[in-house]
Amino acid sequence: LGADTDAFFQAELATENEPTYSADSLELTAGLTRRFNEDLTGELGLGLLYSETEDDLGKREFLLFTMPLSLTWDKRDKDLDPRSGWYVNAELTPFVDIDGPADGARLYTDLRGYYGLGAEKRTVLAGRLQFGSVMGPELADTPPDYLFYSGGAGSVRGQPYQSLTVDLGAGDEAGGRSFMGLSGEIRQDIGENWGVVAFADAGFLRADSAPGSHGEWPSGAGL
Repeated sequence: LGADTDAFFQAELATENEPTYSADSLELTAGLTRRFNEDLTGELGLGLLYSETEDDLGKREFLLFTMPLSLTWDKRDKDLDPRSGWYVNAELTPFVDIDGPADGARLYTDLRGYYGLGAEKRTVLAGRLQFGSVMGPELADTPPDYLFYSGGAGSVRGQPYQSLTVDLGAGDEAGGRSFMGLSGEIRQDIGENWGVVAFADAGFLRADSAPGSHGEWPSGAGL
């Protein structure tokens, strides 16, 4: 649809077996991707999602009409090895539960920044802030794959994958309706082919839609 606008059509059939839930789903999506300039890209879609899920809250079925929206602003000097600049991605997915009370919206943002030291930028300071929230439905009325989980690569390294969850009591657990993640790194080149990275991560999950002030910040650090 012109040089800067693409239409896309997607069909996805998935089976997920995650640590705290399992889900079989079928999703159909159509939409537009718009490149506003070489740094800024937006996306708008319409979708239909059917899923059968099982977790500690029981077996449930969901049929959602969705409208995924996203905006990406990428000012990094290099996509795969950034040494300066910043990156922002914001996603908002309003959804209507055709068969139940789960109307609401899912918000997720990812902000990253990079600062190189010295003329050749062989030492790089990197930081990341993540925030997510599911607004509208109660925890039991939210599809498990729309909830947030923490632990492992991409959130809190040094903690087992998706091991940081919301405690429902009696040994039951689930994802959270809100999530906040913080990460910092020092990246150092060693010669032409080697490098070392020191990192520190922390994550916060809560059953409510807003992070609030009460709760723990499980963390991880390493090389």
